[in-house]
Amino acid sequence: MILFTRSARSFPDSYVAAQCHQHRSLILKTLGKEQEFTQEAQRAREYFFKMEDK
Repeated sequence: MILFTRSARSFPDSYVAAQCHQHRSLILKTLGKEQEFTQEAQRAREYFFKMEDK
C-alpha cells in the first residue's frame, strides 16, 4: 500500500494517481478500515472522473 500512496503523491493529477486511489480503497476495505475506505473511494470518484470519447 505504501507504493500506491507514494505514486499518488508523486503524480497527483495523473491517471496513475486515480488508479492508486482505487487500489488503496480496495486494500483498505479488505483490511476492514471502513472510514478510510470510504474516504479513498470518494477521492477516486470525485477528483478523477472518467471522460468519454466522442
